[in-house]
Amino acid sequence: SLPTSNPIPVPTSLPTVRPSHRPTSLPTSQPIPQPSSLPIPIPTSAPIPVPTFQPTSIPTLPPTKMPTPLPTLLPSSLPTMKPSLVPSLAPSITPTNDWRRDDRSDPVACSSSKCEDLGWDYATWGSETVCGETPDVDGVTCGGYVDFDSALDACQDLGARLCSISEIENGDVKDTGCNYNTELIWSGTSCGTDSYYASIGSGDSGTTTCMTDLTTTTSVATRCCADIDGGCSPAPTMLPFPSPSSSPTPLPSPLPTYASVPCTPSTCSELGWDTGNSYGTVDTHFGTTEVCSESSIGDDGCSGAVTYHEARVICEAVGARLCTLSELLADEAHDSGCGYNTELVWSSSTESDVTSLSCDFEEFMIAYGSYSAGLGSEGECLAQDSTAYTRCCADAYGCTDPPTQQPTPLPSPQPTPLPTAQPTVQPSPLPTPYPTSLPSIPSPKPTPLPTPKPTSLPSPLPTPKPTPLPTYQPTPLPT
Repeated sequence: SLPTSNPIPVPTSLPTVRPSHRPTSLPTSQPIPQPSSLPIPIPTSAPIPVPTFQPTSIPTLPPTKMPTPLPTLLPSSLPTMKPSLVPSLAPSITPTNDWRRDDRSDPVACSSSKCEDLGWDYATWGSETVCGETPDVDGVTCGGYVDFDSALDACQDLGARLCSISEIENGDVKDTGCNYNTELIWSGTSCGTDSYYASIGSGDSGTTTCMTDLTTTTSVATRCCADIDGGCSPAPTMLPFPSPSSSPTPLPSPLPTYASVPCTPSTCSELGWDTGNSYGTVDTHFGTTEVCSESSIGDDGCSGAVTYHEARVICEAVGARLCTLSELLADEAHDSGCGYNTELVWSSSTESDVTSLSCDFEEFMIAYGSYSAGLGSEGECLAQDSTAYTRCCADAYGCTDPPTQQPTPLPSPQPTPLPTAQPTVQPSPLPTPYPTSLPSIPSPKPTPLPTPKPTSLPSPLPTPKPTPLPTYQPTPLPT
């Protein structure tokens, strides 16, 4: 039979034996008190007119096509995968500054335009994530020999950037025109105060030189680099910042900042790493029991020689971090595998507390994997795009403080919403100021001895078994 054209005003007390063959033509006037046990296999074609009171537990994967009319109160836990398809309805109150750097602090950070936007092919001889070209400078075809600032401006005016010295040596701008394969090319990699590296355009590292005169116009030419992804957007940080800033920064930082001693999301026990690197013998104990270390990470095992950022990714991918220089010198990473005791490994530090050495921009401290190896190094600086080995550290308590040795002097003002999994070792010195709002759940078994005095109120449930011993005194009133 066919369903009725109008639903009945009052539902039946019992469900029908079999469901109807077709859905009703009109929805019910009131929602059912309980949701269905399983979601519908196909979503509705149009959104409901009234939003739900609670957000869904898992966000949608693609970003929304239109921006919200007002900004959200809190940032999203993860960055959006793609930018919105439609720009915001109103411009920002304060315009952003020119994307180009006003000084020489970081001319290699990224290119504002993608290789595809510039019409440049990715490097034939080098990396597939970088493209290069020889620009005109100040209206002169190929540019000729120019000073550093003219080369920097010529690349940035195109939406490109100066190449790093490693990109030039890697051949990322080889054969990109103007017969500059045998000419020195300006790089954006600093080699000291007001000094930058230059190397020949074909990528021979043996010709790399540190140019201390940035005004010279007699010996160095220009070749520019750009990025496949472009957009002056460094890779997103692994975790969002716990508290957003009250106002946005006027310009994004060229690279994400790193805390000097960040805690690790995973604890040593969760990673299965030994603290103190005792490795089964009490007599061979290195470092403290609050830090652990490992060199063979994940499925890839030993890292080999990698750049600083590659080393960070290796450690953070498993919930660990790079060791600090102080930890390496304290032998926290001694004998943690891969035979790296006598290899120089990356640290997260940019300065040494021992020698007062401070690294330049884009440099980090390295030290031998074992200070006990006796090779004498107390840390040295290395450019982040150079290579060293990887040993990761983690914290015994992760991002939480270690437990206190003594109980707190005063109890908390309110009881905890749920009881702790285990009783405390020592009772609190003072009773709680207020009784709990709900009675405690009775113990599953009766106490072995009766209480010295009767309870003021009867228990909500009778005990399942009588007490093994009678009470010392009869109850004042008969039951």
